[in-house]
Amino acid sequence: MSGLKHPATIIALIALFVALGSGAALADGLVSGRQIANHSIPEWKLTPRAIKSLRVGARGQAGPEGPAGPSAANALAQASGLVAWTSDPALMSTSIVDSSGSIHGAAVWLDQGDKISSLAELVVAHGSQMKHGAFAIYDANLHLVARTVDKPSAFQIAPPHSWVRLSLTTRYTIPVSGRYYFVDLLAGSKLPRIGILARNAAVLTGANVLPTGVPRGISAGHGFSAFPSTLTNKGTGLTRCILAR
Repeated sequence: MSGLKHPATIIALIALFVALGSGAALADGLVSGRQIANHSIPEWKLTPRAIKSLRVGARGQAGPEGPAGPSAANALAQASGLVAWTSDPALMSTSIVDSSGSIHGAAVWLDQGDKISSLAELVVAHGSQMKHGAFAIYDANLHLVARTVDKPSAFQIAPPHSWVRLSLTTRYTIPVSGRYYFVDLLAGSKLPRIGILARNAAVLTGANVLPTGVPRGISAGHGFSAFPSTLTNKGTGLTRCILAR
């Protein structure tokens, strides 16, 4: 034990105790996996063996589909409290008085599930001695799928430059997304003046039939007192604006 008195020996023993103590401290200070926050260790700090051992789990089931937003064609109409329109009312630039018993309309895109309760058209000046005044919806094959009440009086008492809105006999739910047509039927001794987008037959008769052969605007002619179950398009030089709610 007398060798322990040597200064070198004492220093060596102190160094040994410090080293052993540090090892114990390190052992006590190990961090478990539960104490490591997710994504807190960057990849460059992992060993190649650790990176290789990582595995990607199986993809989980897809979540439920979110609600469909408005179609681009009717986004502005729906933002304005409507369902759809054949044309933006802001584009109307003229008006016309139709022949008695005439049916005119235009194409419109409707989404499956859309619910339509009424149709409306701008009356610039009211008519008189009206016999018929109504709207209807035809599908892409020009088959009648819905119609409003026949209310000619609504077109006789309408204030100038006001919308005449008529309710469908039964609210119509669109069964399939696609092209439909909104049309009107007006008959009487003095018909109302209706606001439209344009009335240039020389140009629009061709413009209302697209290169695919699909009609954009339609007309069944005149002399009708009710909507036919199937409409025969005879072409038109008018661009109609009919709204749906």
